[in-house]
Amino acid sequence: MLMADTSKQNFNVFPRECYVDMRKICRSCQRPFIFFAAEQKHWFEVLQFYVDADCVHCPECRVQRIAAKRACQRYSSLILLAKPTPDELQQLVDASVLLHAQGTLKSRNRLGKLKNAALRLIPDYPGTLALIDALGKKDALPPNQGKGI
Repeated sequence: MLMADTSKQNFNVFPRECYVDMRKICRSCQRPFIFFAAEQKHWFEVLQFYVDADCVHCPECRVQRIAAKRACQRYSSLILLAKPTPDELQQLVDASVLLHAQGTLKSRNRLGKLKNAALRLIPDYPGTLALIDALGKKDALPPNQGKGI
């Protein structure tokens, strides 16, 4: 048990006087996990979440969800660039591979164009190979073919 500082909490009716470790089941992967008292204290007193908020995802799934959100934001901003730099193209490839692996990004046409641009402009980048693997090696074109993203 960990005593709470109620002056630092956001609450509607009642504050939490103390925190205790709670056993939970992850909503995403269905595995059990512990929502530790120290983590609750951080959520409710430092991050200022409402004390009625509930932790529904295990730490691993939370990390994956945050990574997917960031990848989606990167993808959304980079895909609009007419002529991305090699660094921007690498970031776009990485975001695309992650989003495709999670089933968020499904457009094989757009991914194919991105793969062709990556093969042409950054063929030695490991993310390019990961994108090829994600789409299937039979779709790969030689580096001198393709017409941009």
